[in-house]
Amino acid sequence: EQSARPEPVQNAQKQPCHNDAGEWIPAKLWPVLPGRLSFAAHQDDEHTVREIRINPTAFFTSTDLQERYSPFCSDFGPVNLSVVVQFCRHLRGLLNDPRLQHRHVVYYCDDEPEQITNTVFLLSSFLLLERGFSPDEAATIFYAIPNDLIVPFRDATNAPSTFPLSVRDCLGALKRAVQLGWLKIDAFDVDEYLQLDDPCSADMHRVCPNLFACRAPAEDDADDDEYTIPVDSQLVQFRRLGVHKLVHLNTGCSTDHHRMKEVLERGGVRHCDLFSDDATPSDALVVEFLRECRCASPVPANNAEHEEVMAVSCRTGLGKTGTMVAVYIMVDFGFSAREAIAWLRIVRPGSVLGPQQHYLERVERRIAAGTFPCAQADL
Repeated sequence: EQSARPEPVQNAQKQPCHNDAGEWIPAKLWPVLPGRLSFAAHQDDEHTVREIRINPTAFFTSTDLQERYSPFCSDFGPVNLSVVVQFCRHLRGLLNDPRLQHRHVVYYCDDEPEQITNTVFLLSSFLLLERGFSPDEAATIFYAIPNDLIVPFRDATNAPSTFPLSVRDCLGALKRAVQLGWLKIDAFDVDEYLQLDDPCSADMHRVCPNLFACRAPAEDDADDDEYTIPVDSQLVQFRRLGVHKLVHLNTGCSTDHHRMKEVLERGGVRHCDLFSDDATPSDALVVEFLRECRCASPVPANNAEHEEVMAVSCRTGLGKTGTMVAVYIMVDFGFSAREAIAWLRIVRPGSVLGPQQHYLERVERRIAAGTFPCAQADL
């Protein structure tokens, strides 16, 4: 039976792994799966060598997966979904390796708070996705890590953070995605994710079975933004992925915008403009957006070639796109605001910015109170 609060593991010298206040000492082993898997943070390679000598029967392992968050501005976020899947597969392989059957596995990282935070996120994700822990059980395993070693995840702006997102929020998002059938570790295609994630190749991510979030295609082939995808190239991706509609959340009245629309529609992709000057949408705009989403059918389990899939874009595909998609999965799939933001950032890092975070919390309260018109079944 799994224990949410395991007894601390002691190393070969019987030194405790917590201080008098009950807080974890980073240099010591902290139990994740008692007797099988522990976590540690090391200062440098010499520190790792010393710990191996102290614990000669343990198997120490690490990767760079917890380091793979690339900030846009002053943001810090959970590592993306492909990293979560790679980590779970890596750790599963180690724990199932017959050569390590009788050895205690220790996963370690550098002792920087950002690395500790994402390592905790990855280890707790492994417990949730591979060992059936609940979000609370997985998060509670790491209860003794001092607050100054856990960095809240935050939005991709340079403004002061006003909406800290926690590891527990991210675990709640993963759990809901698993319950909905959106995330299956063994079926997840890491190579496909990375190819679509590349800002020079596609810059798009599948948020749920019938919806991709993406950067808007270039309206002009001469666009000087090196990361903007020409509309002809984006059309190739859309057709390969079965995208039949693009909902664009920016205004478009220029000649170049009309050309983009013509290229897409000639290629079989319907183009729909929904425009607002505000960072957060009006109720009327959300209603229109939900109507478009509900016209796209969820992916049939055994008939994916006949699915109807849509893409959603704005200039960067992060702010307005992330916010609108978050409302959709809150209204139609029961995500909380924090779960929706966390899922968007795990799938498409950088999503949902500044005041949009607080807007989504207001939406959640209105849904609960029955005052959000989009929560009604008939639009």
